[in-house]
Amino acid sequence: MAVRKLSVISLTILLAVLIILPGCGGSGVSPTPTPTAAPAVKLVFTTQPTEAKANVPFDPQPVVAVEDEEGNIATGYKGLVVLTITAGTGTSGAQMWGGTKLALTNGVVKFKDLYIDKAGSAYTLTAICGNLSSATSKPFTVLPGPPAKLIFSIQPSGGVAGSPLTTQPEVTVQDAGGNTVTGYEGSVTLAITYGSGTQAAVLSGTTTVHVINSTAQFTDLSINRTSPEYTLTATSPGLVSAKSRIFQISAAAPTKLEFTVQLEGAKAGEPFETQPKVAVMDIYGNVVTSSRASITVSITPDTGTAGAILSGTKTLVAEDAMGGLSAFVNLSIDRAGSGYTLTATSAGLTSATSAPFDVTPSSTKATSSEPQ
Repeated sequence: MAVRKLSVISLTILLAVLIILPGCGGSGVSPTPTPTAAPAVKLVFTTQPTEAKANVPFDPQPVVAVEDEEGNIATGYKGLVVLTITAGTGTSGAQMWGGTKLALTNGVVKFKDLYIDKAGSAYTLTAICGNLSSATSKPFTVLPGPPAKLIFSIQPSGGVAGSPLTTQPEVTVQDAGGNTVTGYEGSVTLAITYGSGTQAAVLSGTTTVHVINSTAQFTDLSINRTSPEYTLTATSPGLVSAKSRIFQISAAAPTKLEFTVQLEGAKAGEPFETQPKVAVMDIYGNVVTSSRASITVSITPDTGTAGAILSGTKTLVAEDAMGGLSAFVNLSIDRAGSGYTLTATSAGLTSATSAPFDVTPSSTKATSSEPQ
């Protein structure tokens, strides 16, 4: 009987405890457990880079987040996210500029001012941060930027005066970063660069060409005068001009003679004070330095005083050291007279006639002695 009474009392006390203690049953309220954040495991692109232009910031700029296994953003994770062009994608040698390393804020990085300098297709970006699994963006294309400058994509090379250049130049339109720009509708004009070559030279042929598929192709350019250091300048409205490499133009075939130095100071029986020089020329007036023509000078018939004789070495071979010239050194005429000219001749070449000149009486006077 005593045992049974004890059991009833124990049960009564247990029920009372259950009523008084909260969260365990009855009318008490259960406490909210403190959640434990899942560990961060990976990076993801929440905003992907899309088609862009070279050297122009992405729009929109990429956004990268840190997530746990369930895809929740790990807002408490701290770290530095580094963004790079994925190796082997896009154009070889391309670089990405701007802030490529940024710290996470609430588990997210919003990049700013990023751009890529070279046009190309199938670019992707890779994001890394510590030991987290990296993320790779979707592929995207970088288009050329706006047209900004010209370049010689094919350089001109030398040739012969008056004949088409051995290599005709091509000029290409590029953006500021050196990417070829398609769709440009302008034209390109070529000219001899001021200060290079020969001032009297003329660039002939079609010197203004319309751009097709980003390139102006020249086909029939020639220069009429020789020089070892020509350059061409390419221009197009609104674009930075381009200057070619140095090239050389050589003389064409020899066709004629020309007095390049006229004789002066002629006195009867005495060597001219200034001896004449005769050059072998091509049709454009260039000295043919390679010529070894034999050149002879003589008094032009029916000029000066009848019966006058030209003395000295009257035939010389043109020498390269003289620049294709025959430089006479000891010519003289024995009789005074006015209106003389000399004629230079060489087999196969058009002859040349000097400017008119006078021969004055000799300055040497005979002296005599009178007997005292």
